Order: sequence, then C-alpha cells, then structure tokens
Amino acid sequence: MKSLLYLLGCAAALLPLTACHNGAPKAGSPAKAAKTYMTYAYNRDFEQFANAFIFASDTMEADRHEANVRAVKEILEEKGNEFYVAMDSVSDIRVLAEELDETGTRAKVTLETVCRGGKRDTTTHDLVKVGDDWKFYEDK
Repeated sequence: MKSLLYLLGCAAALLPLTACHNGAPKAGSPAKAAKTYMTYAYNRDFEQFANAFIFASDTMEADRHEANVRAVKEILEEKGNEFYVAMDSVSDIRVLAEELDETGTRAKVTLETVCRGGKRDTTTHDLVKVGDDWKFYEDK
C-alpha cells in the first residue's frame, strides 16, 4: 500500500511537467506565453512586455488597461536596468512547471532563468486566459 501511495505521489508531482513536453512548452500554452514574455523583458522590449499583462483593476473604468500598460512601460524604461539582466547574459529560460486550474482559464507557470555566469532565478507567474491568449495577471 505504501508503494502505491508513493507511486501516486510521484505521478501527481509530475503532472505539472507533462504539459511542457519535457521542458519544451507547447504552442498556445501558458508556459510558452510566459517564456516568450520573459524573453521580451530580457531583450528590453518593454512595450511588448508591458502588453503581456492584464490587471485586476482593468475593469474598474474605461481605458484603465491602457493606463496600466503605459505605467508598466514607463517604470521599466526608467528602472528596467535595475531589475533585469540583458538577454545576452541569459543562457536559458526553462519551464519548471505549468499548472492549469480546473476551468483552464488560469495558470501558474514556474520559470527558471539561467545566466551565463551560473546565477539562477526561479519565479512563479500567475497567468489568465484572455480570448485565445495568455497574459500575466497582476492583482492590482
């Protein structure tokens, strides 16, 4: 019985990785979107990166989303160098896990950025499906 529970536990732990097909995110998946968006950030494409977000406050008033995107872009243009390493110093962005909720409209994606100097950063991102696209979700 213990071995059966152990196997079930191992299978459950591997479930988030199965959506990534051995680390390579599937086209149209939240993992693929998250990896693409982080590439925008490391390439200093702050316009594309800012447009990768959807905010909880977007529904509060008309044009709120555009204002939020503008604010993110302005912050990144002003302070981006303090927060992100350049893409030429990144050797890999790996998808460690992708977990979808039961509705298939929200996801958590864990990415690991590996720098050429060996430094590693692991971050989990919340994403939400908007139409056919996945967006980073900010509860602000």
